[in-house]
Amino acid sequence: MTSRARAVEIARSLAGLSADPKSPKARREYLDLVASEEEPHRASDMARMSGCGLVVAGLWRRLGLEHPLLCAPYKVGTAISRLVEVARARGAWRPYRQGAIPLPGDAVLVGDGSKSEVEHFYVVLGVATNHRVMIASMDGGQRVDGHQAILPKKRVWVGGRDVVIDGKDPGAELVGGRKIVGWVDVQSLIEAEVYGG
Repeated sequence: MTSRARAVEIARSLAGLSADPKSPKARREYLDLVASEEEPHRASDMARMSGCGLVVAGLWRRLGLEHPLLCAPYKVGTAISRLVEVARARGAWRPYRQGAIPLPGDAVLVGDGSKSEVEHFYVVLGVATNHRVMIASMDGGQRVDGHQAILPKKRVWVGGRDVVIDGKDPGAELVGGRKIVGWVDVQSLIEAEVYGG
């Protein structure tokens, strides 16, 4: 199985996991993904943190990626920046440009980090490009009953912006989607790990 196919398989298996203590099994599985090597008090803190970058990091660890930035202890505030740093170091970062699209398994970064556009990472499950780019994704950092959760979404790319069309995107509802920043080519990321790149 390719790294892309494995990444999609793992991402699909995460749908519905959450940090809700009322669902102990889902919470245990969620924390095993985002905080498996963390001290119990840190894991408890991470259950309350926005989880989009934490989920992507956990998925990469499940793919076998080893990197000091992905190891415990997690440094608060680095959930997204560490993913980009790892990708750049391995030659897997792809800045957005018109006409280029991510492939299944890739992790996309949207949002310019301003007050009106919060950064967000998601994993691509599938892409269609009929009249416009349409993406099925799995997104950490979602909230269900006030708890972190992982949910599927559908989105379109219009004029350099990522607009959710199935699911909620509270981080971008007032600004017409989020700016597309770029993505991590998961195949290149994992091949660099295997071949020592």
